[in-house]
Amino acid sequence: MQKIFVEHIFDVPRDTFVQEFFFGEEFNRSAHAHMRFKRRQVLEDHDEERRRAMRIEYVTSEKLPWVARKLFGHADVGWIEELNYCKRSHQANITMIGHILADRIRSNGVMTFHEHPGGRTRRTFDIDVHVAVPAVGRAIEKKMLGDTRKNFDLMAAFTRCWIRDRRLAHAV
Repeated sequence: MQKIFVEHIFDVPRDTFVQEFFFGEEFNRSAHAHMRFKRRQVLEDHDEERRRAMRIEYVTSEKLPWVARKLFGHADVGWIEELNYCKRSHQANITMIGHILADRIRSNGVMTFHEHPGGRTRRTFDIDVHVAVPAVGRAIEKKMLGDTRKNFDLMAAFTRCWIRDRRLAHAV
């Protein structure tokens, strides 16, 4: 099992960030199109008083490495994200279930939205990945976590542009 920690700060208050960016459908459609995802589809969404639970399918435009294509064909690279957001703690427990090797790849994380000085938001994401595939498991874990970090950094840059272009930023 391997882990990473990702952190970004955004120039909007926490409640705005959670509503407009974490759950905002317009933003998410635009962000995932910008990142060249083939699909992002909300499969379930249960918004209750204290929590919000969602299942979301993601399919990237990434192709499997040639060795994996030999084993699995030309399957889409994608996953189902199951998230359970606690409105009081501003924390989401997230499980990602891959389209390929779902019984051998486990990925879990905790995303937290913190109030940050100056009316800003600090988003943190602790994620761990365990791949139970002999000989190549650690390499797959490393690739998955590298892609996760890269995607979160790209998404953060896109988010900051969205905030700037729509003049949503607080004077800090």
